[in-house]
Amino acid sequence: MIPESLHSMSWNDMTDIAKDLGITVDENLPCHNALARVDEVLKGVKEQGRTKYKEIQLPLQTQECKKLLSQEYDARPKGNKTELQRENNSQHEELNNYKMTAAISSFINALSAQDKQERAFFLQWIKLELDALSQELCLSVQQSINSIDETLDKSPVEIKEGLDSVLELEMQQQDSFLGLEHFTQEMQLIFELSQYSPNIIPQNALRLPALAAELLFFGLPLELVDRETSTIPQTWLNQVLTEVHKRIPKGKRLRVLTVLGLHSARNSSVLSALFGLTFTIAYTSKRSAYMMILCVPEILRKELDFDLLLLINTEKLKCPDVLQQKDRFKEDNELATLLIGLSDVTLLNLPLEEETEIHQTLLVMTNAFLRLKETDRIPFFLFVTHGSGMDKKLLGLQLNRFTKVLTAGMSNPAGSKYYSCQDCETESHCLLTLCQNPAPMMQIDPGYSKAVLKLKQHVLAMLSKHPSKSPNGLLEFMDSTCQLWEAVKNDNNIFGLRTTQAFCNLCAEVSYLERALLRHMDDWMEHAENLVSQFNISTPAPETSDGTKDSDSLLSELKEKASKEIMSETSKIISKVEEVFKTDNSLSNLTDIYQDNFTSSVGRLQEEVKCQINNKLEASVRKNDLSIKTKDFQATLETALEAKLKTLLEESKTNDGILEEKQLNEEFTKCWSETLSKLGLKPLATQNITTKVADQLKENLMSHGISKHLNKLKDIVNHGTSPFLVTDEHFSFRNKLKKMFNEDDKVDAQKFSDKVINECDKYIEQTLCQKEDYLDRYIDDVLKIVDDAMSRKWFDVRSVFEVDLKLHICAKAAKSFQEMHNNFIRKADPLMHFEGLRERQFWEFLYKFLKRDKCQKAARDFTLLCLKPAALDYIHGPLGKMIIEEMVSGKGAVLYHSPQNFWYNILKELLLEDNFKNFLEYLVNSESFLQKRIRQQVVEHLSSTGMLAVRRQERFEQIMGKMDRAVRQCLNDWTGVQGDTKLLLEHVCKNLESCGDVVVPQHVLQGPLFQYSMVWKDVVACLLQSLGEMWQSLTQEFSQLGNSPLGVSKTLEGLSSKPEDELYLRVRGCEKQCPFCKAPCDVRDTEHTEHKSRLHRPKGLLSFTRTDSSSLSYNSCNSNVASDNMFLNKDTDGQPVPYKDYQTIYPEWIIPPETHGVNLYWKYVLARYNERFAQEYQSQPAQLPEDWKEITREEALENLNEIFGVPQP
Repeated sequence: MIPESLHSMSWNDMTDIAKDLGITVDENLPCHNALARVDEVLKGVKEQGRTKYKEIQLPLQTQECKKLLSQEYDARPKGNKTELQRENNSQHEELNNYKMTAAISSFINALSAQDKQERAFFLQWIKLELDALSQELCLSVQQSINSIDETLDKSPVEIKEGLDSVLELEMQQQDSFLGLEHFTQEMQLIFELSQYSPNIIPQNALRLPALAAELLFFGLPLELVDRETSTIPQTWLNQVLTEVHKRIPKGKRLRVLTVLGLHSARNSSVLSALFGLTFTIAYTSKRSAYMMILCVPEILRKELDFDLLLLINTEKLKCPDVLQQKDRFKEDNELATLLIGLSDVTLLNLPLEEETEIHQTLLVMTNAFLRLKETDRIPFFLFVTHGSGMDKKLLGLQLNRFTKVLTAGMSNPAGSKYYSCQDCETESHCLLTLCQNPAPMMQIDPGYSKAVLKLKQHVLAMLSKHPSKSPNGLLEFMDSTCQLWEAVKNDNNIFGLRTTQAFCNLCAEVSYLERALLRHMDDWMEHAENLVSQFNISTPAPETSDGTKDSDSLLSELKEKASKEIMSETSKIISKVEEVFKTDNSLSNLTDIYQDNFTSSVGRLQEEVKCQINNKLEASVRKNDLSIKTKDFQATLETALEAKLKTLLEESKTNDGILEEKQLNEEFTKCWSETLSKLGLKPLATQNITTKVADQLKENLMSHGISKHLNKLKDIVNHGTSPFLVTDEHFSFRNKLKKMFNEDDKVDAQKFSDKVINECDKYIEQTLCQKEDYLDRYIDDVLKIVDDAMSRKWFDVRSVFEVDLKLHICAKAAKSFQEMHNNFIRKADPLMHFEGLRERQFWEFLYKFLKRDKCQKAARDFTLLCLKPAALDYIHGPLGKMIIEEMVSGKGAVLYHSPQNFWYNILKELLLEDNFKNFLEYLVNSESFLQKRIRQQVVEHLSSTGMLAVRRQERFEQIMGKMDRAVRQCLNDWTGVQGDTKLLLEHVCKNLESCGDVVVPQHVLQGPLFQYSMVWKDVVACLLQSLGEMWQSLTQEFSQLGNSPLGVSKTLEGLSSKPEDELYLRVRGCEKQCPFCKAPCDVRDTEHTEHKSRLHRPKGLLSFTRTDSSSLSYNSCNSNVASDNMFLNKDTDGQPVPYKDYQTIYPEWIIPPETHGVNLYWKYVLARYNERFAQEYQSQPAQLPEDWKEITREEALENLNEIFGVPQP
């Protein structure tokens, strides 16, 4: 809890307590002394009030006293002092009784302190105290204004009364304001009073100008004009500037910058932003004009060409309604005229308010223009806005028009420049932030800083670039100020408000019409550009229905139309000007002076617009020609390159390697050259700019009567490479004698030359930025700059100086313009233009090839590794089953009905074929023989019926249709998407396998072969192309196979399931063979357990020989089981076993004795090929019974039919 005994105290009271507590305070003795002096000066302000304080402590501040002092001073030279004294007895009595007050005495003593630190503290303390008082006053007035606004109704009467109350409060605020300038003006008035009545004021008043000079160096503005009394304190200013002059080195060059604006323009904020100066804020300042002096830094003096910058600022400048305050209008115009006339550059600060404020600025500026026109003292102007409002931009254009009209015909015309602080694309609040004093922590938009920097650079450039109208010294400046002020005050002012208003209206009307002209020509130019863009070499000419015109004729036609259009529009402006001068009586006294100026100004505008339109037309036609040629070339080249790409891609299909970049470049170059040669283009001719410049320079010098030094022009190429130096050769003999005592002319000539060269270089640089072709007028403009400068030179030189200077400038310009011309030729020449496109076209060609080749290879690999195997599997997969069904259901149904039928037919075919090798293969390797025989039967059947080709084509068409739909489905779903190629191919496989009967091998997709990103639309297109190629390839392959036995055999070899194997399994039986003769078991029952064979074979057919000789054995199994013969083998463990007991070893076999049937078939075979078998088995022929040799083939066939139960035919 805070104790109730605590009490508040000020910061100042805390200082003593802090010392008692041992707390270190950074305020030293000078600071305390200065604060004490401030208290002395401001003693009684809070108790008496600001208004009463000024009446008591600053008695000379009354307007009557100031006017009286001014009149006394003005009357002294004229001897009218007694008359004035009689008219102002009461005021004289007050002045005669004047004694310096305590406040002003303390103020002067504080400024006179020997300790400069204490004086600095004093000025800072008093400024802080006065600012605090001003803030309190402003806050109080603002609260009163707000309360008035809240109580107002919407009726007009209430609004008027409220406005009157607000104005009254603002006037009270103005009267109650107390600032540092009031004390400095009191010093001024005391000094002037001392000059009027030396006995009244002590002699130490003479030191007041020195104190004022110190204040000026300290940064406190010096009052130049007191607008409340419309006077200039000449004596005071002379003495103060004399003191300033004593404190700076001699020979300092001076430039004057004036900031002019209405009461709401806040000029002080602009100066603060530009130069960091502190002028009094507009809403608290007196109605006066102030000046400050800046010393240019040493590092910038040579570049800027001046040493001192005198800044003049005025506040509270306003031009109200004439019916209310005619004198105020006159005073504002006089002040504006004076300040503009004194300056080298005038910065017109446009206000933030509505159109009324803009109009008032316009009136003030126009009146000043009209007055100064007679004195030839119109400076250069910069118009500054604090926003992007269109009204401010229009004002800038109107003032620019005034400058052109008023300065027409002057020997050294001034210039004007419209400068918007929005050039840096800053929002409108950026500049308003500084003007409206935002919170200290508010962030400033960087665009505002950029705009201020740009404005500052422009101001300094104009001050440096243009010749000064100001005197060289401060004292001369003061004399010029007084003379100009006297001239302004004594002016009859034939330009009244009505004249000024009428002139403003006329300039505004002309400015509007000129903008209308520019807008009209912009629209016309847009239409012309559309015509040009639609033009080509086959465009019909307007005069003939079937004729054609070239671009040159089109350009001439458009130029002629443009000239007529411009002349028609400008004639309207001139007619309007003539009409206004005839009908408006207020302009009657200006007709002879300014009507021709308007006409010539419009004429210059006409030429400028015509030149601009012609340049635009030429550029548009040139651009269109180049565009047409480029389109033709690119179309032809694209066709040729596309054909070349297809050829290279086809070659890439047959070549596994990748074409190198060098090969592709060679192919591209060949195609490029062939296409370019078809156009028949010729390179544009390059001009020798140096020769043209030399001719123009020679003509210029001869027109000036200079022909003596023209031989120097022959060596123009070697000039302009080194800095230009003024030498003794440039001066006459008389000048050389003078230079023995004075070098000023040479120094001046060098400075003059450097400035002219710099100005020409800037013009050349601006011209180069246009990036157009060279025109002769460029050198004419450069020579005009030099000629204008030579007309203003103040020193005497020989003609060789002009020749050398122009030769140096033109030589430099020729080199720059030659480079500009060469660059333009490079851009405008179709051949160079196409050559510039060559590299890009090649890389596009290379990119297309690599992309399409990569895409093509991806599609080909996918088709080869995935789609083709899937297609062949789909085609061949069911063929085996189809073939088996065909074989068992067609003509071969009986053959493959049962194993017995199959064995019968095989044995019958062997017998009828009567081929030993077939018998031998059947006996030795029956399984292989039977499979071959089945395959042969299948091939013969399929070849004869054509069934295989039909079924294969059906399956082929089905699978290709499915693949085409699967790929196109991806095209519909994923068009234009770029991504992983693997995902697209997997999607194709998914679509294809969704059919249910297609299997695509996808294991290759998991490898690196397809792990890259491509445009899926391109991949799909290549896949469709590859499918077409696969269709053609397989169609050709199947066509070559056809129905021939060889083709059928190749097809059967490619089947995964072999039909001959399946058929063999159907007819092979139980696969058991007789253990003695290897005869197959031919029991019909598939689940039998006892094996039998109807045709047991003689053992000699299987290479068995007799036991007692090497001859083949003719015994059969049937005869052995009926005899006492023995057998032994691995099954008997090497022990002999009687054949009769064979079932003890082979119980599952039943071998009937020979008595049950006669087997003539194999007896016939053995008897028929006995010798051949013996030879094959390398043994002796069998000793056959004689009756075997008598068996015939027919008997063997009959026996075979009988055994298998086949009825006889």
